[in-house]
Amino acid sequence: MDISTVTTTSGNLYTNVALNFELSTTARDLDGELQDGNDVVDKIMHIKDKILDHMQELVVFCLTLDGNLLVKNKAAQYLLGDTTPVVGQGIEWLFQRWEAWEMDFSRKLPFEEWGIHRLLTKGEVVRQTFGCYSPDGSPKVLELGGEPIKDDDGKTIAGSAFPWSL
Repeated sequence: MDISTVTTTSGNLYTNVALNFELSTTARDLDGELQDGNDVVDKIMHIKDKILDHMQELVVFCLTLDGNLLVKNKAAQYLLGDTTPVVGQGIEWLFQRWEAWEMDFSRKLPFEEWGIHRLLTKGEVVRQTFGCYSPDGSPKVLELGGEPIKDDDGKTIAGSAFPWSL
C-alpha cells in the first residue's frame, strides 16, 4: 500500500491511498486442485471493484495513455457522469465529453491546459483547481490531484486522477 498526502491550493489536506494488487492467474482450491485462471482474475476484479466503490469520499479515475482503458469507482461516475471511453479516439474523448473552466468560470480552458491532459501526454504530476458543470448542470469547483502510473521499467502507462469538490 502506498500513502501520499496532498495539500490543495485552498489549504485542505488529503491523503491518497494506493492499493497494490498482484494478479495471479492461478490458484489452488481447498483440495489443492488448480483453479481456472479466468475464474481467479474475475474474482480479483470483482473484489477490486467493490473496494473502489466503497471509497465513497474518494473519486478514483485511472486512464491508460491511449484513452482506451479506464478504471473508476461509483463516486467518479456520480461526479463526472458518463465516463465510458471511446476506443480508438485517444484521450480526445475527454475533451468532447466535458468542459473545464477557470475556477471563477470566466474562461473555458483549452484541453492542453487541463491537468489530466498534462498528466497523460507529459507524465507530469498535476495539481489543478478548475470549474466544471456536474451532470445535473450545477457549477462545481474541483481540485484535481494526478500522478502517472509506471510499469516496472519506469515507463508511464496510465494516469491516476483524484478530483474532489471544494
